[in-house]
Amino acid sequence: LALRIALLALLALSFAKPVWERKTVITMEEGSILHLIVIDTSFSMQYGDWFERARADAIRIVADMAEADVAQLLVASNNLQVVTEPTSARAELTGSLNALQAGAGHLDFGVMMAGIDSLIRDQRQNIRIHVLSDFQTGGLPGRFADLVPRSRAGYLTELELHPVSTAEDNVNLYVDTITRTPAGLEVG
Repeated sequence: LALRIALLALLALSFAKPVWERKTVITMEEGSILHLIVIDTSFSMQYGDWFERARADAIRIVADMAEADVAQLLVASNNLQVVTEPTSARAELTGSLNALQAGAGHLDFGVMMAGIDSLIRDQRQNIRIHVLSDFQTGGLPGRFADLVPRSRAGYLTELELHPVSTAEDNVNLYVDTITRTPAGLEVG
């Protein structure tokens, strides 16, 4: 009975997609900025060169940081994942960026922002959040307020959006249907 209850609890946690908090103490100079670089690794980012555009933009953000700034790399798809701890080592950040790949998940911007809010809640420095995505309409939450980072008294929190798709792309990729046929799976 105990094993069954534990299995049910584990199953409920896996569907809830919790964000596990890690307490990270960052020592930063006065006036420096923590750059949270969030890259969309959902399925739609595999279209054309969108993921390569996102990677190039992220590398540019790292290169343009001030000397005293630090950055932390995050990826967002079905949930938010921490790739690197906050660091000023540009080579480490660039190496981690080069190792990233787009996956098969679906990005929900509301879930992403809730995860970011839990990461920055106790941070005591100015933060700039860079979101690099194709901004598919299917990932938008029901409320606009879910896209806005919560304010932190006395500290600046900026949100910068870096779209990788252009007006010429005019594509909004999503999976509408999956049907099992005798020949295999048919995806629409």
